[in-house]
Amino acid sequence: MIINVGLRFDHFDPGSEVFKASLTQGDQSKKPVKDKNYLSPRLGISHPITDRSTLYFFYGRFVQIPTLSELYRRQNRFRVFQNQLNTFGNPDLKAEETISYEVGFDHQLTDDLKIGVTGFFKENRNQINLATFGPEAAPFRMLVNRDFGRDRGFEIELIKRYSHYFSANINYTLSWADTRSSTFDRGIGAQGVASFPNVREVPADWDQRHTLNANISFEVPAGRGIKLFGTTIDRMGLNTFIRYGSGLPFTVNEDADPFATENAERLPYFLTVDLRFRKDFRLYRGLLASFYVDVNNLFNRRNLLALVNDAEHSCVECTLPVFDPQTGAQVGTVTKTFKHGNPAGDGTPVDLNPEQFGAPRQILFGLGMRF
Repeated sequence: MIINVGLRFDHFDPGSEVFKASLTQGDQSKKPVKDKNYLSPRLGISHPITDRSTLYFFYGRFVQIPTLSELYRRQNRFRVFQNQLNTFGNPDLKAEETISYEVGFDHQLTDDLKIGVTGFFKENRNQINLATFGPEAAPFRMLVNRDFGRDRGFEIELIKRYSHYFSANINYTLSWADTRSSTFDRGIGAQGVASFPNVREVPADWDQRHTLNANISFEVPAGRGIKLFGTTIDRMGLNTFIRYGSGLPFTVNEDADPFATENAERLPYFLTVDLRFRKDFRLYRGLLASFYVDVNNLFNRRNLLALVNDAEHSCVECTLPVFDPQTGAQVGTVTKTFKHGNPAGDGTPVDLNPEQFGAPRQILFGLGMRF
């Protein structure tokens, strides 16, 4: 059995002041911010069950100190006179905290093949978000610790070490990620107006249910290639990298309707295949020249990665109201559809915005020298 124990200590002195009383009581007196101390224990246990199987467990506490901008920002302080909300930092912010648990099992199937299964759970506490304070006539926003979230799931990994010209690493993850807010400014709606914060957890922006990564390599070393017309074909390699991810969540009409269910819809899945071919040539003694070709997005798939934050077009498949531009009255509906990364809308630049999509096929050639 192997046991690893660790302990991290963080001391944080923001060196500033905060208001003594509630920000709504009009008391402008201040008090120094107290120093903050954090102890972060870590524990890892690995126990061999057989000569080919191992069971392991990990626990860890991690903290992230707020950035200087989050502590001391004073942006747009005069917007209060323009009926817009100010945004202030908060020197009394606590560190964001993550509690992580893992339990896993590794088994060596053969001398060059291993499989591993890992279950994980992460709890995120004291997440930073914006809160609105002050009188209705002149409100302002301040960063506070008020959000939380959870990540959980399991991972299966198959690893084949190099043998018989071939190696591979295949990883599949099934996971759930929930949070009250994916970003610190998620509580701000259209035109800077404060919206209602979530009172329950919703899918996080990164909540990808299924993820698959595969790295497959073929390598022919020197002196072990095939003979063709009396010449040995060796010193070459072919690498394939496959990435798949189920659709990420998004919110329909977030700016137009602050009461819309956050992240209730899903984008199409993401899939890309990249290739790299390399051939080495021996020039002189230890000097090698390498010619390579990289092909990114081999099948030229049009992956829809995000949607323009537009009240009319931010949908995968939904029916939206149409308003009369003169009277503002609803006169009908229009259906917008995005399927498999190919948007079928009205053909406007918003529908076809290239920022929404991943890069198309790219072919790169290169030549390098190795000693």
